[in-house]
Amino acid sequence: MNNKKHKIIDGDGHVVEDHGAIAARMPQQYRDRFGSSRSPYPPNDHLHAANAHFLPPGAFAKVGREGWVDFMEDVGLASAVLYPTNGLSFGRVVSLDWAIELAHAYNDWMHDEYLSRSSRFQALGLIPLQEPAEAVKELRRIIKDLGFCGAMLPSTGVMGAQNHLGDDRYWPIYEEADRLECCIGIHGGVHDHMGLDDMTPYAPVNALGHPFGQMVNFAGILFNGVFDKYPKVRFGFMEAGAGWFVNCIERFERAWNSHVQYDPRGRFLKLRENESITDYIKRHVDEGRIYVGVEGEVSSSIGVSQTLDIGSATFDGRSPDLLNYSGNLVISAPNRSSVVPYLTGGVGGLTMLSRDGLALGDSETYLTGNAGGGVSWYAGRWGLRADYRFIAVQSKDDAPAFFCRFFRCRPRRAGESARSPTSR
Repeated sequence: MNNKKHKIIDGDGHVVEDHGAIAARMPQQYRDRFGSSRSPYPPNDHLHAANAHFLPPGAFAKVGREGWVDFMEDVGLASAVLYPTNGLSFGRVVSLDWAIELAHAYNDWMHDEYLSRSSRFQALGLIPLQEPAEAVKELRRIIKDLGFCGAMLPSTGVMGAQNHLGDDRYWPIYEEADRLECCIGIHGGVHDHMGLDDMTPYAPVNALGHPFGQMVNFAGILFNGVFDKYPKVRFGFMEAGAGWFVNCIERFERAWNSHVQYDPRGRFLKLRENESITDYIKRHVDEGRIYVGVEGEVSSSIGVSQTLDIGSATFDGRSPDLLNYSGNLVISAPNRSSVVPYLTGGVGGLTMLSRDGLALGDSETYLTGNAGGGVSWYAGRWGLRADYRFIAVQSKDDAPAFFCRFFRCRPRRAGESARSPTSR
């Protein structure tokens, strides 16, 4: 029996920046002109700046380093990889010199305030991708001199430049990351110019903006052959759940087969013999080169003894044990109260464990989707929640008798309107 205790690492933790401390690390000319109290970052977008919405109690609290340590102790984290919060808008900086100086100052502040104080902290730094040659220098500095594990790139690229991060203007950055064998974390936070510019309320902007940006950049990096050109870089696609990744695999497979790219210079991805797009993506995941930030839940139930009607027969026995797991989107009501109603939905799987006597010689797994709503109650950092869910389960023609046959069809009778198959 393996009693080894696994470490839990927060791979996408956020700090709330100290603007004054960061500005103090910038050249005197910046401090004289703008002072130390003004944020050195541009606004994320008009969707953040001109929209009134409320957050759960405690969200974006300015806890600082000691608060982070307390949080890790409370929830049992071994360590955390830290990202900026206001700095998610870094791609909006249009002054090249400002981008260079701001990245340098932020990275020095992160090192001085967090990394140098505790080995439990790691970080992805900011690099001025507005000027790729300077981004290479800063990437080298934060890895070699400051001990960072990589750099963060905004999922909307640089304002006024190429959006998707697979473009060859960014390849020098990946070449240096490949040489350093470090990671690149792609993170959303700016949501305009995605078809969401006049979307209200804000919840769907947040829900769609993060995966939209990741889908665009995953496509750009994948189809421009970046994974193959720079095999020692590890890419993370953060804070967008996992549903977008599955959708990309399904869409990319069919599109690549039906739209064969003319590629006389060998610029785009190259599949191995008999390798599909899905196989290609899975290979890079298995090699530890692609990581996807996932938010989900797991539940289980233990079978009980009961009388079951299966077709025309009756069975008196114990139902199978079930394991249910899913990734969900949760939208909470902005009521600024400790009791918060919410809606939720997602996709996942349902596994029925084998049970003799129920035609379940092996465990069976089915694709599931769920939707529902409930209420959360918060008391400071902790809380409880309860909800009611509707669950849809994938059909299978070879499902065991216990689980029935989900879709049952019959011919349409004369005068009867068309109808979809019924289920039970």
